[in-house]
Amino acid sequence: MNLLDVYILHDRGEITDDEAAEALQMSVKTWRFHLKRHGLRLPLVLAILDKVREDRITRSEAAEALGRTERQVNMLMQNFKAPRPLKEYLLLRERAQVKWEVRKRFAIDYIAGTMALDDAAEHAEVSDRQMRRWVKDLLDKHFGMVWGDLKELDATRRYKLASQIEELEKLELRKQRALNDIASGRKTLEEEALDRLLNKDDRRKQGKKLREE
Repeated sequence: MNLLDVYILHDRGEITDDEAAEALQMSVKTWRFHLKRHGLRLPLVLAILDKVREDRITRSEAAEALGRTERQVNMLMQNFKAPRPLKEYLLLRERAQVKWEVRKRFAIDYIAGTMALDDAAEHAEVSDRQMRRWVKDLLDKHFGMVWGDLKELDATRRYKLASQIEELEKLELRKQRALNDIASGRKTLEEEALDRLLNKDDRRKQGKKLREE
């Protein structure tokens, strides 16, 4: 049953608050909160979320229709448990990429001198030896440097070197913020992987739409 269908049945008095909440997989208190918060706009919100869930419109189109940001649309999708259909293997692949970037973020933090090697390894959930290998690989890949060269640099030069590696590894500002949020526990790997996958899908659909026009 679509989200809008549940609302219509409730609005007609054909189902109770309890039944509507159960159909939407939320508590009665949460359902009543949404009724009060969105008011007369709730049918529109639910209709748009149904379209997103059915892959008929993108999140950016939903945001435009609702006068909200894409992030706010994401929150609505989570609140009403209305995820878009995504291939599981794509999500797993994106999660693996995010996880590797998080670990690389810790290696760069060590190069910058902002984190000790054992702390970087612990946060990345790998051994000191593995973290050391990643650091060496980054140094050699971009500057032909060896481990000992890093020890010869002062704090300022290490920080500058780390910034250069960030650019070369294409860790742009948005990615850096997301990786920092994951490292600090403010965001999960799964949330970032889902955001990236949805953004890719939106760009693909918009590109297709432009080509058709």
